[in-house]
Amino acid sequence: RPWLHCPLWVPLAVVVMDRAASMSVLLWMASLDGRPRRRVAGVFEPAAGERPTLRELWDSLAEAFYSGLSAGLMRWIGPEYVAIGLNPLQGRNVSARMLMPNHHRGIRGWRIYLPPHLCFTCCTLGLTRLRVVFVRNPFARLVSFFRMSWQGNKLKAHNRWEDFPAFVRYISDGSQSPDLEGSPLQRVRWALNGTPADDFTHDDMLHTRAMSEWLTDPSQGEWPLHLAALRLVHVEHLPEELPELAAALCSEHAFCEELPAFPKVNAFATGVPRDVWSSLWSDTETLERVRRRYRRDFEWFGYSMDPFEEPGVRSGLGRIMSEPDAQH
Repeated sequence: RPWLHCPLWVPLAVVVMDRAASMSVLLWMASLDGRPRRRVAGVFEPAAGERPTLRELWDSLAEAFYSGLSAGLMRWIGPEYVAIGLNPLQGRNVSARMLMPNHHRGIRGWRIYLPPHLCFTCCTLGLTRLRVVFVRNPFARLVSFFRMSWQGNKLKAHNRWEDFPAFVRYISDGSQSPDLEGSPLQRVRWALNGTPADDFTHDDMLHTRAMSEWLTDPSQGEWPLHLAALRLVHVEHLPEELPELAAALCSEHAFCEELPAFPKVNAFATGVPRDVWSSLWSDTETLERVRRRYRRDFEWFGYSMDPFEEPGVRSGLGRIMSEPDAQH
């Protein structure tokens, strides 16, 4: 699910959507601000700076653990578990499991994962903050996910650009009825060459879910959000809309500090070739399936239903253009 993230010292509350510059958004928020360093005897402090940013805190946690300072981290995290009802032994055991090595080392180094109640930026409804969601053209979002997770993937039966219509059919055929495990979505299975296929997994379903559905899903606890309060930042127009976001923070929340540069984290060195893009949307049925499946995303966020229109949405920090009948 997309969490609502609230930086410590900036009055923002940001909904982060998968395949909508999500990694860049998270890194940007982590560099927004820091907090004064604690000076309490016997308390382990991960970051060394006087006012470390959130990104520096995360990096220092991982560095401390992988440098053999796990005991210090456990002393730092353990009391947090005790505060929510675990006894000291339980807190220590849960801390140890939480700090077990993460074997994936990406280009940004090691990462460890804190429990949700210690998430530095998670918040509930973002009240008294400027609430923002970063959105992306549904056409581009689908192609991005297919390219990242399906193209050339030997675990998928449909793993070529030519198979994109089948990928879209999986998405459009997915049921919105709860399955036996209580999930709000139910994936579909097809038979390929007479054998059962499990191409489209639950993870695929969640990653391709319409952004408008995430914003209104009643199964998400405190959701749905009050949509009228959300500002839209289109990832296609970041250079124009981030200054507008800064101006809104200043005029509406008296936060007039300069915002950091937005990092660019791309999964691919180059964009989708024009001839490939044209071929993906040359099939009328595929195009209509996407238009139906993501109709509210197109309407709410102002995107054109023509995949060949560039940039596909007008520049400007916006608001949701239409809403469901019931709001909370």
